Amino acid sequence: QIGRGKDSNKWVKVVLDGILPFRKTPANVLIRAEQYSPLGLVNAVGNTVRAAKGDISANAAIESWAKGLTGTGVFFLGMLLYNCGLLNAGPDDDEQKAAFDRMNGVQPYSLDICGNTYTIDWASPAAVPLLMGGEFMKNVSENGLSLQALSDALASIADPMIEMSMLQGVNDTLENVRY
Repeated sequence: QIGRGKDSNKWVKVVLDGILPFRKTPANVLIRAEQYSPLGLVNAVGNTVRAAKGDISANAAIESWAKGLTGTGVFFLGMLLYNCGLLNAGPDDDEQKAAFDRMNGVQPYSLDICGNTYTIDWASPAAVPLLMGGEFMKNVSENGLSLQALSDALASIADPMIEMSMLQGVNDTLENVRY
C-alpha cells in the first residue's frame, strides 16, 4: 500500500512506480517460491500446529506439506543438475570471470544442454527452488561443506528469486544507492 494511498506523497508515488511498477506480481511470485521450497516445510509445520488447534482445516495443512515436499524435491533436483553440469547457477563473484562467461554465451540461472544455455526464468516461480538448489551446490563446491560454506550458501540462496523476478529493479536501485 506504500505510495498507493490518497495520503501518499506525490514524489513517493513517482519513485516507487519507477522502481517497482507492478507490486502484486513479484509479491505473488515470492509467496509461491517460498511455499514450493524447503522453506515451505517450516510453513507446513506451523500449519500442522494450527490445524491441530482447529484454526485451519487439515486439508490446508496437508496441502502445505505437499507444496513444501515438492519444492524440496525440486531443490535437490537442482543440486543434482548442477553437479552433472546441466544447470548454471548465478554469475561468478569475480567480475572478470563473470564477464568472460557472458562473452562465451554462459547465461546465469539457465540450463546447459549440449553446450547451449537456455534460460528458465519464464518458469518462475516453479524454477526458483531448482535454481536455489544449484546455487547451494555452487557454494558448497567452491567452499567445501563447512559452516562458512553453509552460511554463504544460505545467504545467497535468495539470489535466484531476486534475479528472476521483477524485484531485480529494486535490487539494482539498492545497489546503485549503496555505491
